[in-house]
Amino acid sequence: QHLQHVNQVLAILNKHKFQLNPPKCEIFRTSIDYLGHTISNDGVRPLQERIEKILSLPQPISLHQANAFIGSIGWYRKFIKNYAHIAVPISAVT
Repeated sequence: QHLQHVNQVLAILNKHKFQLNPPKCEIFRTSIDYLGHTISNDGVRPLQERIEKILSLPQPISLHQANAFIGSIGWYRKFIKNYAHIAVPISAVT
């Protein structure tokens, strides 16, 4: 079925005169990293390397650092349970 979908996509691209660069094409993948997320059959999740970077950040000790921290985790707020409740105290002092 996947091969059939790949062929359909390639036929549509060809019909509309799109050209692909074969060395840059990746087909038959089970997951893809895109815009800071890993997309797979299991769903969408944040890139592990980005999460590790966030977890390694030192605890903010200034308003500027607190704002930077909120900015860095905001992209992933949909993955953080009760994000709004957690972020309110930090946002309140900034």
